[in-house]
Amino acid sequence: MGLRRSGLAQLVDQAIEFIERAKLDRHLADLMPLTMALDALFEAHFNLGNALQSLDKLEPALSSFNQAIRLKPDYADAYNNRGRVHQLLLQLD
Repeated sequence: MGLRRSGLAQLVDQAIEFIERAKLDRHLADLMPLTMALDALFEAHFNLGNALQSLDKLEPALSSFNQAIRLKPDYADAYNNRGRVHQLLLQLD
């Protein structure tokens, strides 16, 4: 009888694992467009910061670079550009 329960428990565990994997796959499919949207939003803030900086609108540029960094904290160019804006702001003082 113990072997039968063990076999049944294993089947139940496999069924639960299958159900959880199916849920995860469904969630992954839902998350992919979100991550793509966040990447696009990051790029929009980064590009806006560059455009504002070129127009000498330094405070709004700084804000855009901060938003870009918040969305993608591992993007070195955003930090570099934000640092450049900080330097320009210090030169104005």
